[in-house]
Order: sequence, then structure tokens, then C-alpha cells
Amino acid sequence: MTHPVTDRPRTLAERQFKHGQPLSPDKHYGSNTEHAVREFQKANGLTEDGKAGQNTLDALDNAVRQQSNAGPVPVTPADRPAPAPAAPSAPVQEQAAPVRDLSTGERIRVVEPMGSADNNANRTIPHGTSGEDAFRDMQIHHPKANREAVRTGNAALADRSSGMVEGELETVRTRGDRNGIPLVHKDLILTDQEWRRDVMIPNPVAGCVEVNENKWNSISIWSQPAGHPNRELLGQVLHGERGSSPYKTGDYVEYGKPLIKQSDAGSPGAVHAHIELEPDQYRKYLGDMLNDRLTLDQNAPTRTAPAQNAMADGMLTKTERSDEVKAMQEKLAGLGYQGKDGKPLAITGYFGDDTLAAVQAFQRANGLKDDGKAGDKTLTALDAAAAEKLLPRAEPSMRDASNPDNARFEQAVGKLQEMEKQRAQVGMRPVFTDGEQIERAAGQLVVASKAAGMDRIDSAVARLDGSGVFAVQGEMADPAARRALVEHSQAISQTVEASTRQAQQANPQTQDQQYQQREQEQNRARGM
Repeated sequence: MTHPVTDRPRTLAERQFKHGQPLSPDKHYGSNTEHAVREFQKANGLTEDGKAGQNTLDALDNAVRQQSNAGPVPVTPADRPAPAPAAPSAPVQEQAAPVRDLSTGERIRVVEPMGSADNNANRTIPHGTSGEDAFRDMQIHHPKANREAVRTGNAALADRSSGMVEGELETVRTRGDRNGIPLVHKDLILTDQEWRRDVMIPNPVAGCVEVNENKWNSISIWSQPAGHPNRELLGQVLHGERGSSPYKTGDYVEYGKPLIKQSDAGSPGAVHAHIELEPDQYRKYLGDMLNDRLTLDQNAPTRTAPAQNAMADGMLTKTERSDEVKAMQEKLAGLGYQGKDGKPLAITGYFGDDTLAAVQAFQRANGLKDDGKAGDKTLTALDAAAAEKLLPRAEPSMRDASNPDNARFEQAVGKLQEMEKQRAQVGMRPVFTDGEQIERAAGQLVVASKAAGMDRIDSAVARLDGSGVFAVQGEMADPAARRALVEHSQAISQTVEASTRQAQQANPQTQDQQYQQREQEQNRARGM
């Protein structure tokens, strides 16, 4: 609807309310004027209906009077030449932005489009809100259009690809995903403290950018350069002003750097930023903007610049992405630690919920504080555990008390020692020269006796010339006694470890119980 307007647009223009472009005092109540009225109403606690009723007009007149009392307001109507610049001796202070402390940049206002309870008005997210609360309180993308989808939980009713994310229906993007965590869509209106929307959008996640030539002037942010086998889409920003980004495709852009100017590209008349991120990164991004860690100062866009190295602070923590995180994930996964809800731990380089769960499980299993922060103690313990796993395992030996053939091996050693003692008593030469040869022979007697179906060794006897040795089950004089022969050369040539392997092969049911038990204990500690 259009109707004549006298000097109201000029007063709004003087107040610097604009809809992506300066508001022209053209006496026409169009969409730009309605938008300016809504912004003024919102800023002054009035009903935001875009209608300039008496309450709105009175408040507007009062605001203009207050500004006029502070000094002259320069106005340059379109139908007459601009006034000459003010003389240096009498500068017009109102031509400059209000004086602000820019040591940390200008504060960002964050507005959720149609985020009111009835989805008929925008909602300004209070400054100081945590990222966790801000993300939780935000509604689904296009909340008005998707109200029925949310009410019914039916993703098919949403206006674009949707799914359940952390228990909430969200519109999502899965293209370019590698870690199983979709990008969540949200619309944001970012403004300065004068509610101006023509601001640079802080880069929402560090990565390699792809500047797309499409109607939305979108920028895709990737984990790796084009062609990298592990490349993953980390985020997207839509509705940027063409030509306003200082970056080109392939550039690496740090988190928080001014990325592109917010505009209405692809959404005429609606200046805003469509931003897609993983949930954890969205929480970080919102929290940083709402708590002055990200600002609009183009020269220093972050109060605390992101570290080039995730280990710059001595630890790896949630939401960080780096090669160090990836290396930690590889070690945790190699040790059998799992992600949240028992999911396999993906090797992505991003410290999300799954990595947090794995770090905490490792900390608990190793007697460390399970705070999920991979500091020096945790990383040192992890390095040691990973290194131990890489060491070759000690070869199983029937010398070990835990080995299933140990009892028979000890029998064989004892019987061979008795045999040598008896031979010495009658002046016969020993069959074996030292204890190592006796152990080797005992190992081979175990193998031979098992192959012969014997279940024990009651005695050992050698040929008179010492060329071989028998394992005997039963009485020596009993014709029914069972015997197993091992030649002398074979007896001393096989190590105990070799005999252990041969004995295991002779009995397929025999496994390395010691290592099975150790693995079971470790798995219980991990919660598997």
C-alpha cells in the first residue's frame, strides 16, 4: 500500500535508519520506509507493525528533537546541491559516526529474522548471551514457513532438506560432509550499534574459501584446498555483496576476519546473512559475537586473535580444528576409544562431541581428571599408550605361568633334570650341556607329547648314545605307556618361543589368554 507522506521520511533518514541502502526522503511510503519504521519501533520498544501511528510519530518527533538539540544535522536533499564542506574551524561533528572505543572493534548486534514467539517479528538476541543459550533459543531456519514441520516433527514438511540435530528439527546441508555432522542453516541479521546492516560478516570458521558465482554471492569454506582427498565443507555464507570480499577462491581465511559485506543478494529487500555451520561451531560463533570476542573492526576483527597453532595455549580443547587434533584422534581411535554414544571416532581434525567423549574416557582409564581438555598430562599419557601399542608384543612363551602349556613344560624340565642327574650318577655323559638346552628340549617334548595325544609327562628317558629323548606317560615298564620321541638335534635347535607356537598350532583351541584378558580389561575401562 502507498500513500503520501510529508516530512516523515526525512526525519527517518536523519536518524540513519536504512534497509541496506540509504533511505531517500521521496514522500513515498514504500517497502524501504516501512522497514525503517519497523526498525525505529523495535529500537524504541514500540509495537513493530510498520505502521506510523500516533505513538510512533510522537516518539519519532521526540527523537529528532533530541538529536537537533545536540547540534545541527546535515541533510542533503536530492533536489539541491550538497552544501560546501564545513570549515576546519567549525567541523560538523554529526557527519562522523558517534565516538566509540574501537580498541576492540565495534560491537555487533545479532538479530534473528522472524524469531519472535509468533514468528511475525524479528528478535534481537540480548548481548552477553552465551553461545550455548543463543543457539538453543534460535528457531528453525525460516521459522514462519516451517512452523508446521516443527510442530509435527515431520521433516518432509520443511521448505528444504531437514533432519533431527541434537533432538531438534533443523534445515541442514550434508553435501561435502565427512564426519557425519551436518551443517545447520540459520539466518542472522548483523548490524552495528546504529542498526545499519551494511556490515562485513565475520568469517564463521577458519578454512579455505570458495567464492561462488551464483545469485546468492555465497562463499563456501572448506577444510582443505581443492583436490585434497580429505576435503570437507565446514561452513557457508550466503547473501554477500558482490565484489565486497577481499578474498579469492583458494585463500585461507582465519576465523573472525571480515569475509564479505552483508546484502540482499538472492533475497531482494531482505538484507541478512544466511550462515551454515556445524552445531558446535555455531555456538562458538554466536557466543563470540554476543560477547565482544568478534567485532566489526576490520583491522582487528577479533579481540583475541585465533592461534595459528591449536597448541599455542598448551592444550587441545573442544571446537578447535588442527592437525594436532587429528593426530590425537588417530591415537585415541588406534587405542580403541570411541565417540559419543559408542560411535566410531572419526579422524577429522575437528574437536567435537565425539572427540570430547573419547578424551574423557581415556582420562578416566588413566587416572587423569576427566575434563575433556587435552593438556600436557593427557597428551603425554596418550603418546605413551600409543607408543606402547606400537611396540612388538613379547612373543608368547610356555615359560609364562599364564600360558596353557606351562604346566606340561615345567613337567618336562623337571623330568629332564632328573634324567641328567641319574646319568651323572652312573658316569654317563650329559645329553644336554646347559639349562638353555634343557629348556629347549622340554619345549619340544611338550610339542611331541601333545601331537601323540598325551596329556602329561611322567618321565623322560634318553637313548644310550644320547641321540634322542623320550617323553613317557605312564610307567616305564608298562607296555601300554605312551611315548613321544624327539631327536637330539631337533631338541636343541628350537627355541622355547618356537615350541610355544608349534604347541598352539597343535591345539587350535589354545589362544593367547593373557592378551585376551588384558584387552578385555582395557575395553571395560573404556566403557565398551
